[in-house]
Amino acid sequence: MVTLTYNEISWLWKVQPGLTYIHCANLLAGTFKFTAQYRTLEKITDSYDLVIRFTSNGILPEVYETRGKIARMAKIAGKQIGDFHVNSDGTLCMIREDKVYSIYKNGFDLKLFINHLMTHFYWISYYGIYGKEPWIAEEHGYGYLLNKLLWTKRL
Repeated sequence: MVTLTYNEISWLWKVQPGLTYIHCANLLAGTFKFTAQYRTLEKITDSYDLVIRFTSNGILPEVYETRGKIARMAKIAGKQIGDFHVNSDGTLCMIREDKVYSIYKNGFDLKLFINHLMTHFYWISYYGIYGKEPWIAEEHGYGYLLNKLLWTKRL
């Protein structure tokens, strides 16, 4: 199970002062703020209130958006919340299971994870603001596996 070190907590406090590490619960909670731009697309500054729970279920923690911002964006856009990469249990769908180990080769890395969050939330914010994807999102787990199986059968 991942637990953050003193150095990781110190670094996090500098780059994301709105997130607090709650050691006894082994989670981060608070406001994640970012400013990001993808290629020549619009620069976006936004924030999301999160609970990031470190579990023994895998390398990556479970991430929950806690204020219903993504659900409101989906409703305004006339979309399902899953279209904004939120799973039915409320966790964010940030990466396909088959890609976790290729991205996090050496296990959990807080700096890589914070960058991953920023990229993920840029996509969500862009989709919510402009009604289109800034880049083509990956299919969700079972959809990807089903399409991969169908594609394999065609070969």
